[in-house]
Amino acid sequence: MSDQEALNRAFSELINGRVPEEKLPTELLQKLLEQIAHFNAELAQTITNISNGQLDASVNYKGNLAGSVNALQASLKHLVWQTSAVANGDLSQKVAFMGEFSNSFNRMVENLRKNQKIIESKNRELEKDLALAEEIQKTMLGELAKVDFIDARLIYRPLHKVSGDFVFTHCSADRHYSAFLGDVSGHGIAAALITIMTKTALETILPNNPPDQVMRLLNSMLARSIPDGMYLTGALVKISPDGKMLTSNAAHPVIMLQRIDCNEVVKISGTGLALGMFAEEIENYSSNNQQLSCGDRIFVFSDGLQELKTNKGFLGIEGIQDIICSSRQNSLSETVQLLDSTIKKAAEINAVSDDLTVLALEYTGKHKHSD
Repeated sequence: MSDQEALNRAFSELINGRVPEEKLPTELLQKLLEQIAHFNAELAQTITNISNGQLDASVNYKGNLAGSVNALQASLKHLVWQTSAVANGDLSQKVAFMGEFSNSFNRMVENLRKNQKIIESKNRELEKDLALAEEIQKTMLGELAKVDFIDARLIYRPLHKVSGDFVFTHCSADRHYSAFLGDVSGHGIAAALITIMTKTALETILPNNPPDQVMRLLNSMLARSIPDGMYLTGALVKISPDGKMLTSNAAHPVIMLQRIDCNEVVKISGTGLALGMFAEEIENYSSNNQQLSCGDRIFVFSDGLQELKTNKGFLGIEGIQDIICSSRQNSLSETVQLLDSTIKKAAEINAVSDDLTVLALEYTGKHKHSD
């Protein structure tokens, strides 16, 4: 047997836990010690790497000890794969090769399975609740009121099943046409409940009060009723058969009035904070008076429209005005279709992040009430 063969045999026996059968010559003992030292250093570095999560390192030796380290490395790699599978939703994974750790891992996955079933059940219940809330909201808000001197068109695009935007229209006994567009802060069921609450209040206070007083009464009611941090912006329009229009605006986007006889668009704002923020009327709600001519149009919208992102940037007030002016010669229906088309195209480019509502009205002229 050559010296190298004797050295390799002695080294193999030592790293496998056996005393060498043959004694090596003195000159080979030093080499054997150096080889064992190198093996120990490599083994220690590999174990350190594995403990630090570096699972690509391995021991370039054969034998029981090296094999055990490599087996541990392979088990940890497989465990990483299984953990990643669990993280991606595969809850069928089980570990059967790491003793008590396996039991803990498997209990964790089983608990995740149980929790997933509970969540799925709750989600199904929530979907049913949302569908019911959607139907209730649609029923409560109803259809647009109809009078012979107003043509009304609506774009209503809730972000989710239920919306914080709402429109309430009403024709009083003296044939005054009123339209309120509100936008509740936030989204979801809480916002939808506030829209229903506000609509119910409007049925009582809107017919017999001027717009500024309607805002005042709404603010007082909402401040007492809705959770802290929530509020409602709103715009109110009241039009009489002879074309007299009163408006009020509570921190809502401007009302746009398009005159039939010119390219002018009048932007009607108002004073007063968002409804429900403070019980006190910190800034007085105001009314604006306008005399309408046959063919004049009024556009009321939620801020979702001006915040719409097109390929040229946010639509903004100026963008809305440009669309309205460009279609001045078209019918009200065609103008609303143009607005709706703009919304659809923008939604294809960028995700819409808010409820979006547009109410378009056209004063069609004086009419006498027929008994």
